[in-house]
Amino acid sequence: MSFSQTRQFGSWQYLCQESPSLAPCNLFFKQILSLGDRGEDILFSNPAFSLLDDRLDGAGVGVRPHCFITRASVQGGLGNIAQIVCTALCLVFSLILFAAAKRRVAAVARIEFATLIGLWSLIDVLSLLTTGGFLQQGTDYLVWITAIQMGFRSAWFWALLVNGFNSTQLLEDGTPASIGTLWTGGIAFFVGTAYIAVDTAFNWSGRLPPSNPPEYLISNGLFVLLLLWPMIATFLFTALMIYVIFFLLKETLPAFWYASSLLTFMLSQAALFALGYTICDGSNSRVDGAFVATLLEAISLGFLFGGWRSITEDSWYAYEGAQEPVYPKHAIL
Repeated sequence: MSFSQTRQFGSWQYLCQESPSLAPCNLFFKQILSLGDRGEDILFSNPAFSLLDDRLDGAGVGVRPHCFITRASVQGGLGNIAQIVCTALCLVFSLILFAAAKRRVAAVARIEFATLIGLWSLIDVLSLLTTGGFLQQGTDYLVWITAIQMGFRSAWFWALLVNGFNSTQLLEDGTPASIGTLWTGGIAFFVGTAYIAVDTAFNWSGRLPPSNPPEYLISNGLFVLLLLWPMIATFLFTALMIYVIFFLLKETLPAFWYASSLLTFMLSQAALFALGYTICDGSNSRVDGAFVATLLEAISLGFLFGGWRSITEDSWYAYEGAQEPVYPKHAIL
């Protein structure tokens, strides 16, 4: 594989080889498998498959991965047990945050923020199935579950951006305009991403065929929606929160929460994309960087909740007038 391949726009080849447990690679596995004998030669020519009795039954997440965790129950394997346990714990944590957000009846963007956390809980549930090593690679149901997960992930970053605009009050929270923007945009991102994901795997429309050569794994749509869009949304959300914290509230404590959330999220992506192979190879294919990324993403979500809590009211107190969410007032020292 030449360096020019790895830097080609839209190519997932390097990521699916070097980043174990990257869920979108499930889609490309199905795409290549549909090529028949040629596809099998591409998928299973890697030396990592030499120890498997049934290469397809035991295949882990990835396309020609240099290191992968075999599927649960295959040759006594437990699947990606660290990822399974960590994702389950993070799911419980996100549900606790969801309940806490719902209880804060006076908070700015309570509905929108609870939706944000609820979406993340759904992503955790699906992640158990797409990266835990339960389902056989190349199956239709794994493709559909992966497509739904990717759709939710793309929609999540739209919800994050809407929450950022709610914090500025340029888009008033809880109103039909806000809820409509949240759901309309979220559904559009979900449907668009899920459709591209499914069509990439099955090529139903004939418009998203395998790249030439197939092992380049090129999908511009998935590349934009799953890699570039999250970075763009995160950057815009960060810019909005800098404006809210330093220019509207003139506070420093919320900056700690949001900066910590951004830092841990960046570290989670580094663990997933950069450390996955190192951890997998060092553990003799027992664990990879996915569980570290999942844990750091949950911590990032916790910091995000802390930041939201620090800039919003907790209750209506004894106020008898119109009940509209307001920002907390801080004494000037």
